[in-house]
Amino acid sequence: AAFGIWTEAGAEDIGVLAVGFILSRALNGFGICTFPCAKNSGLAATFAQAADRKRCQIVLVIEILLCIAGMLLIDPLRGTTAAVAVVCLCCRRMAIKTFGGITGDIQGFFLQICELAMAYVVILQ
Repeated sequence: AAFGIWTEAGAEDIGVLAVGFILSRALNGFGICTFPCAKNSGLAATFAQAADRKRCQIVLVIEILLCIAGMLLIDPLRGTTAAVAVVCLCCRRMAIKTFGGITGDIQGFFLQICELAMAYVVILQ
Protein backbone atom coordinates (compact mmCIF):
# COMPACT_ATOMS: atom_id res chain seq x y z
CA ALA A 1 0.00 0.00 0.00
CA ALA A 2 2.79 2.42 0.90
CA PHE A 3 4.71 1.73 -2.31
CA GLY A 4 1.57 2.22 -4.37
CA ILE A 5 0.61 5.55 -2.86
CA TRP A 6 4.15 6.93 -2.85
CA THR A 7 4.49 6.26 -6.59
CA GLU A 8 1.71 8.83 -7.04
CA ALA A 9 3.39 11.55 -4.93
CA GLY A 10 4.13 14.84 -6.63
CA ALA A 11 6.60 17.54 -5.69
CA GLU A 12 3.80 19.55 -4.07
CA ASP A 13 3.11 16.68 -1.64
CA ILE A 14 6.63 16.11 -0.35
CA GLY A 15 6.95 19.10 2.01
CA VAL A 16 3.78 18.35 3.94
CA LEU A 17 4.54 14.64 4.10
CA ALA A 18 8.12 15.25 5.28
CA VAL A 19 6.75 17.16 8.26
CA GLY A 20 4.15 14.38 8.60
CA PHE A 21 6.93 11.90 9.38
CA ILE A 22 8.06 14.11 12.26
CA LEU A 23 4.45 14.52 13.41
CA SER A 24 3.77 10.77 13.45
CA ARG A 25 6.85 10.15 15.58
CA ALA A 26 5.96 12.96 17.98
CA LEU A 27 2.49 11.44 18.37
CA ASN A 28 4.12 8.07 18.95
CA GLY A 29 6.29 9.48 21.73
CA PHE A 30 3.31 11.28 23.23
CA GLY A 31 1.44 7.98 23.34
CA ILE A 32 4.28 6.28 25.19
CA CYS A 33 4.38 9.08 27.76
CA THR A 34 0.62 9.34 28.16
CA PHE A 35 -1.18 6.05 27.64
CA PRO A 36 -0.97 3.06 29.97
CA CYS A 37 1.27 0.16 29.01
CA ALA A 38 -0.29 -3.26 28.51
CA LYS A 39 2.52 -4.95 30.42
CA ASN A 40 5.38 -3.93 32.69
CA SER A 41 8.10 -5.33 30.45
CA GLY A 42 8.96 -4.64 26.85
CA LEU A 43 10.30 -1.70 24.92
CA ALA A 44 7.33 0.67 25.35
CA ALA A 45 7.22 0.03 29.10
CA THR A 46 10.98 0.58 29.40
CA PHE A 47 10.78 3.95 27.65
CA ALA A 48 7.66 4.97 29.58
CA GLN A 49 9.25 4.15 32.96
CA ALA A 50 12.48 5.98 32.14
CA ALA A 51 10.76 9.15 30.92
CA ASP A 52 9.93 12.26 32.89
CA ARG A 53 6.34 12.01 31.69
CA LYS A 54 5.23 15.60 32.31
CA ARG A 55 8.28 17.11 30.65
CA CYS A 56 8.00 14.73 27.69
CA GLN A 57 4.31 15.49 27.26
CA ILE A 58 4.93 19.25 27.24
CA VAL A 59 7.80 19.03 24.75
CA LEU A 60 5.92 16.64 22.48
CA VAL A 61 2.72 18.73 22.49
CA ILE A 62 4.81 21.73 21.44
CA GLU A 63 6.45 19.63 18.71
CA ILE A 64 3.05 18.35 17.52
CA LEU A 65 1.66 21.89 17.33
CA LEU A 66 4.75 23.12 15.48
CA CYS A 67 4.45 20.26 12.99
CA ILE A 68 0.80 21.04 12.32
CA ALA A 69 1.62 24.75 11.95
CA GLY A 70 4.47 23.89 9.57
CA MET A 71 2.22 21.67 7.48
CA LEU A 72 -0.35 24.46 7.24
CA LEU A 73 2.33 26.99 6.26
CA ILE A 74 3.75 24.75 3.56
CA ASP A 75 0.35 24.11 1.99
CA PRO A 76 -2.88 25.10 3.79
CA LEU A 77 -5.11 22.56 2.02
CA ARG A 78 -2.75 19.59 2.16
CA GLY A 79 -1.64 20.54 5.67
CA THR A 80 -5.22 20.62 6.91
CA THR A 81 -6.09 17.27 5.39
CA ALA A 82 -2.91 15.69 6.70
CA ALA A 83 -3.54 17.00 10.20
CA VAL A 84 -7.08 15.65 10.04
CA ALA A 85 -5.72 12.25 8.98
CA VAL A 86 -3.92 12.08 12.29
CA VAL A 87 -7.21 10.96 13.75
CA CYS A 88 -5.45 7.62 13.77
CA LEU A 89 -5.61 8.07 17.51
CA CYS A 90 -8.39 5.51 17.19
CA CYS A 91 -5.50 3.03 17.29
CA ARG A 92 -4.84 4.19 20.84
CA ARG A 93 -8.41 3.58 21.87
CA MET A 94 -8.33 0.13 20.29
CA ALA A 95 -5.08 -0.70 22.09
CA ILE A 96 -6.44 0.26 25.48
CA LYS A 97 -9.81 -1.38 24.92
CA THR A 98 -8.47 -4.60 23.39
CA PHE A 99 -5.07 -5.08 25.02
CA GLY A 100 -5.33 -3.00 28.19
CA GLY A 101 -2.69 -0.54 27.02
CA ILE A 102 0.05 0.04 24.51
CA THR A 103 3.05 -2.07 23.61
CA GLY A 104 6.01 -1.45 21.35
CA ASP A 105 4.35 -3.47 18.59
CA ILE A 106 1.15 -1.44 18.86
CA GLN A 107 3.20 1.76 18.70
CA GLY A 108 4.88 0.50 15.53
CA PHE A 109 1.49 -0.37 14.07
CA PHE A 110 0.22 3.11 14.90
CA LEU A 111 3.24 4.73 13.27
CA GLN A 112 2.75 2.80 10.03
CA ILE A 113 -1.02 3.45 9.90
CA CYS A 114 -0.58 7.14 10.69
CA GLU A 115 2.03 7.68 7.97
CA LEU A 116 0.05 5.65 5.43
CA ALA A 117 -3.18 7.55 6.20
CA MET A 118 -1.43 10.91 5.87
CA ALA A 119 0.10 9.86 2.54
CA TYR A 120 -3.26 8.74 1.18
CA VAL A 121 -5.07 11.87 2.29
CA VAL A 122 -2.41 14.27 0.98
CA ILE A 123 -1.59 12.52 -2.28
CA LEU A 124 -5.09 11.50 -3.34
CA GLN A 125 -6.86 14.78 -2.66
